[in-house]
Amino acid sequence: ERQLCFNKMSSSSSLLHHQTTTANNNTKNQKTPSSFSLSLTGQISHAKITPSPSKTKITNLYVRYAVSYGNDWSLLHGCNETISQISHANSHGVIVWNLPLDISFQSTNCSGWPRLSLAVYTIDSLGRDVPRGY
Repeated sequence: ERQLCFNKMSSSSSLLHHQTTTANNNTKNQKTPSSFSLSLTGQISHAKITPSPSKTKITNLYVRYAVSYGNDWSLLHGCNETISQISHANSHGVIVWNLPLDISFQSTNCSGWPRLSLAVYTIDSLGRDVPRGY
């Protein structure tokens, strides 16, 4: 069993209202829909590896995250997919990544709310990526 620990993971949202716009040749005011933004900030700090029954030593671990979101959402800032450096466990079984997370979105409704997916991989002796947890 693998355990991922998060440090300083937070999210915040704020409501942004668009100003009233005027049509090209009309004097009628048309209101555009209001929207809100969502910011995810923090870091993927570390993982603690518990010894496996087979006593197989796991080295060369890295974490990858991906954010998926619905059609009504737009990415304002940041990367929706990223990968950390390769790290080794210390004598206490802790692997440190300190992978920053800083993403901002905007939407007009909450349908398709962003979802964060995490996966941990290792590299085998042939240089291939091998999933170890998600």
